[in-house]
Amino acid sequence: MVPSFWGAIVLTKGDTPIVVPADAKGKKIRSFGATISDTIEALDAAPTIMSGSKQFLAYQNGTVDAGMTGITAVQSRKLYEVMDHLTLTNHADIEFIVVINNDVWNGLSEKEQAIITKAGQRVEQELRTSIANKEAEARKYLADKINIIELTDEQRAEWKKATSSVVDAYVERAGAEGKAIVDAAGKL
Repeated sequence: MVPSFWGAIVLTKGDTPIVVPADAKGKKIRSFGATISDTIEALDAAPTIMSGSKQFLAYQNGTVDAGMTGITAVQSRKLYEVMDHLTLTNHADIEFIVVINNDVWNGLSEKEQAIITKAGQRVEQELRTSIANKEAEARKYLADKINIIELTDEQRAEWKKATSSVVDAYVERAGAEGKAIVDAAGKL
């Protein structure tokens, strides 16, 4: 597997910020997938799945109250023109992975597997460094365009507690493979 990393998820909001989980209650929040929707539901909010390209108009027209996206998207999609607050929840990362069929993988020689593994690890590190730099650049760019809220340790603990059911829902949906992924992540 070769991961592609798009960055940490942030929360955007118009008139008033969402800083603690209770601030999200009853809001319609833009989502882009099942696990993110589970997070929104854990906050007693309503997920609204939509593509990134539709965010600007959805915020502008009030179709949704808030959104989850990456900080680089806030910059590139000019979401700061229709949203006033950006909360650095960083509660999940937007990642894509490349998967190879087990039969194909097992059909490769050890040397070929080693080459692919080494290349994947190199690309993963390069992508993570590149995205971290892009996120820092976006944050700097946005500093005078949107209110950026950094959570305290106590606020982060509230978010973690409020969304603890999300991992359980993921494992239920993903089965044994999902449990293995969660267990492996817990060892990092």
